[in-house]
Amino acid sequence: DFKYTSAMNWASGTANNGNNVKWPDADWQHFFQGTDDWTIEFWLVMHSHTMDYDQGELFGKAYTNSTDNGGGFHLQVRSDSSDASKFWIRHNVYERNGSNNSDDWAMGSDTTTNFAQDTLTHVAFTRDSSNLRIYINGVQKSTLNIGSGSIHSGSTNPLGGDIWVGRRAYEST
Repeated sequence: DFKYTSAMNWASGTANNGNNVKWPDADWQHFFQGTDDWTIEFWLVMHSHTMDYDQGELFGKAYTNSTDNGGGFHLQVRSDSSDASKFWIRHNVYERNGSNNSDDWAMGSDTTTNFAQDTLTHVAFTRDSSNLRIYINGVQKSTLNIGSGSIHSGSTNPLGGDIWVGRRAYEST
């Protein structure tokens, strides 16, 4: 098991500005293919900023470190398109079955997982049994039942890339 215990600060600026952390794919495969329970949690403060997916990538893993063609797992923060002072958390899985996009899914939206700018916000993303859940400041905001299986199915290691915090999992910059 891994735990990142030091405080990190992603300074304002452009996307993928080098403020990221990478874990090599070693003991993490159970996270995506197993049925273990887990929690990803963090505190964040967002300031006025319009972000695309690349800039808002909080946590992710892809098919390789250069492509998600074959699968990807992303936890993102987005700015609300109708109100730039609000942000929201989104999680999506791409090509869940490792071969096509017919089994994609996403959870969290600007109406369910939103939070205000300039406010210290606690976010928790959990798996318990067959449910994925997003909590904002201790309140459950989104739930998705994925069944009793893995997040990604298919080959033995459908997501062979590293785990990234603070950048898009399949981009080289």
